[in-house]
Amino acid sequence: MQAMPVEKALDELTPSDHDTIRREHPSVGRTLIVSRTLARDRDQFDLGLHDDEFLAPIALVSEAHGTETYASAVAALIETRPQPGGVPLRGDLLGALLLMADELDLQRARATFPNEAKLSTVSMVHHFLNHYVSGVHVCDASVPTTRRISIDFLFPEDSQPFRNDVRELIVKKLLRQSRLTNPVIARRTDGQMQWDTRVATHETLDVAGQLRHPTPEVWQHMRRSVVEGRLIGRRELLKDIKKVIDASSDLTSTSAEIVMSEGSEEETSLLIEWLQLNAAIQRRPFVHVAPDVLPAGHGPHGVLALVARQLGCINVRSHEDLTDALAMLSPLPLFVIEAVGQVKPTLAGLKKLVNAAARSAAPCVALSSRPSFGLPVIEFAPLGASEIAEHLVSAQGHTTEGANEEAKVLYLASGGRPGPIIAALHAEFEQAIVHQAL
Repeated sequence: MQAMPVEKALDELTPSDHDTIRREHPSVGRTLIVSRTLARDRDQFDLGLHDDEFLAPIALVSEAHGTETYASAVAALIETRPQPGGVPLRGDLLGALLLMADELDLQRARATFPNEAKLSTVSMVHHFLNHYVSGVHVCDASVPTTRRISIDFLFPEDSQPFRNDVRELIVKKLLRQSRLTNPVIARRTDGQMQWDTRVATHETLDVAGQLRHPTPEVWQHMRRSVVEGRLIGRRELLKDIKKVIDASSDLTSTSAEIVMSEGSEEETSLLIEWLQLNAAIQRRPFVHVAPDVLPAGHGPHGVLALVARQLGCINVRSHEDLTDALAMLSPLPLFVIEAVGQVKPTLAGLKKLVNAAARSAAPCVALSSRPSFGLPVIEFAPLGASEIAEHLVSAQGHTTEGANEEAKVLYLASGGRPGPIIAALHAEFEQAIVHQAL
């Protein structure tokens, strides 16, 4: 902590500072190992390195334990081929093993909840994930050269709402890192070790009642990460939508129309849940206008009455009344309007609603099958094989070659429709768990 990437005292760190430290500490660690060995002030810690031949490889191995820095650090170790003392050093193997050792350090002992530290919600998510892990094991798999990761979970008795999310976040990350490090480990051990493609889990309940429950905000962030992980190939589009939601203020009206592709019902459901979670995290009221709550043929007044009920506003008889009512709300609500399959009278009412939201500067997202509202368009087009492959590499840790092959199969089977791809990849994930139920 003597050399944090933010120049503040420990008790001055903000939630954003904690996130910066978590993200940047592998690269900062590499720099410190080199700089503090070559020149150190009296009040700085001593790393005890006095052999120049070991300095660079140790710094690179340290940097390799970060997910974002692993590939570049391993590439540097392979290229430089360090041989301290004339003995070849498998630095890339050490880096891969260090990353996995860091990833497997999941036990509850790592979870702390200090009242004096202003931890970010992202940091609290990590603490709660560790809080529910009672044991981590590396076991023999069916093949002698393969090692299977086994996780023991301990959950509160009434943890059903978040239990699956905790398991999914932890197991998906372990599977990703296993795939990421397997090529180096298998090659550098001459095929004598690699990680299994499945993870074993065992779950029990905390009958003593000693475990904490996540706060609503922590669970919302946790659940949002789960949903984002299932929205295949939409990372940049979600960032665009987030800008629309976050940019709204009392002075700025921002809205967008999301044009969904055919066969995207599963994707639409996930997207609406993601929008609702963002509204909850921002503590905004969430107004969802969906076909199943609008009787067929409802026109402008029917839509207006529905929205007024959701907001709890009385005496709203016109869209001007609605604009006035919204001006009294803080924060402004997030409107999510589903226009797919709506008839003309209802579409007319939805357009009036969009205009009322714009006048009040409330964020508004409309979902449609073709542009209908005159808003800036964010298109959720069918997924191409390259987009599927990119997801398999970045989110699941596949090699580029393996990802391209699997992406071709998924694309041919789905025609690029997001729904079948989401379902297929989630089924694949479920099959990768050797699950022992409660």
